[in-house]
Parts: sequence; C-alpha cells; structure tokens
Amino acid sequence: KPLGLEEKKNLAEKFRRSLRAEDAIDILRSILVSEPRNHDVRQKLVAIFERRKDQTSELAEHYLQLASDLANTGADDCKVYLQKALAIVPHHLVALEMLFEILRAEGNHREALSIARSAVLAAKSAPQDAAATALLYKIINFYPEETILFHELADIHLGARDVDAAID
Repeated sequence: KPLGLEEKKNLAEKFRRSLRAEDAIDILRSILVSEPRNHDVRQKLVAIFERRKDQTSELAEHYLQLASDLANTGADDCKVYLQKALAIVPHHLVALEMLFEILRAEGNHREALSIARSAVLAAKSAPQDAAATALLYKIINFYPEETILFHELADIHLGARDVDAAID
C-alpha cells in the first residue's frame, strides 16, 4: 500500500533525524511531485540542502519556488529567497526579473538598476538568449534615462551579429 502524505512526512523526518539525508530528500521530493505548492515540505528540503552546504541549481530552483509562493504576500521574504537563488545561479533570468519588479515597486531604484547590470551580464554571456535581451528591454522601458543601458544593449546586438537591432 502506498504511503499517505503524513506517513511520508513522518518517514522523511525520521530519516532526517537519523542522518539519512539522501533518503529524506528522496521522500520530500516525492511529496513535491504530487503537491508542488506544499510550502512546509519545500522548506524542509531546502533546510537539508543548506545544512549539507549543497549549493546546487536544484536548491536555487527551490528558493525560486518559495519566492514565487511568497510573491503576493511577503516581499521581504520573497527578496531573501531570490537573493539566495541568485547567489547560486547569478544569471537566473526569472529570479532577476522577479527581484527587479520587487525593487522597482518598493522605489529602490539603485538596487533595481543593479539588476540591470546583472541582466546585461546574462545577455552578454549568452547573446543568442532572447529572454535576457527582453529583460533588458523591459528594464530600459522603466529607466530610459540610463543611456549606458542603451549602449550595452547595442553591444549585445552587435555581439549577436544583429546590426539592425543595434542601430535601433
């Protein structure tokens, strides 16, 4: 008979306490497959990864999911998770965009513009990546007075051999 949600949670906790982190991780992952919005389970999984100092892209994705869950309720907690995700994967475009939106909404323009610099680096590291360029265009729409961003955008287009877009 398959285990129920509470039985899985209890088993994962038992494994965690008995220092069988891999088994606890496997069970918590299986819970998230059926209940991806289970905030408590995701936080337990993140805590195990953090204790193991396992700074992987999977941990960054869990941080991003926690931030997404908190986006409408707690901007401060959301920012913390986004910053943790960006510490692991600095050019994660979804995290950059979410953090930019929060900072802009708070009126923290200096920090929002620092996101623009990260978006420039992301776009330059993968000049064919349309999503990074689109994020940069979005930022430019909010900060058209930042002429350096136009120069960076033109440079990105030139790097991608798109002369027409660079001139526009």
